[in-house]
Amino acid sequence: IERNRHFLVGAASSASLRNQVGRRLLAQPEIERVTYLHLEYVGPVRLFLVAEVDLVGNAVEDDVATRLRRIEYALEQHEQIAEAVLSLSVSDEASLRFDT
Repeated sequence: IERNRHFLVGAASSASLRNQVGRRLLAQPEIERVTYLHLEYVGPVRLFLVAEVDLVGNAVEDDVATRLRRIEYALEQHEQIAEAVLSLSVSDEASLRFDT
C-alpha cells in the first residue's frame, strides 16, 4: 500500500525523478535552461510534465510555437511522460539546477 501511495493520481514526484526529468529537458538541443518544472502522476508510472524553458536563440513567435510543440512531442515519446506542456521562461527567472 505504501508503494502504491506514491503513484496516486495527482501525487508529486520524488526529487530524484524531478532531477532525472530536468536533465532530460536540458538534454534537448533546443533548450538552454529550465526555470520551472512541475511533475504530477497521472497513472501508476505516467507523468504530466509542465515546464517553463528558455530556448536557444531568439526566434519569431510562430517558430517558437512550432519548436515548443516539437520538443513536447519528443518528450512524450518517453514511456513515463503521458503529456508535456512547455511555455517560455521570463528572462529574469532563475535557472533550476538538477543534481546528478
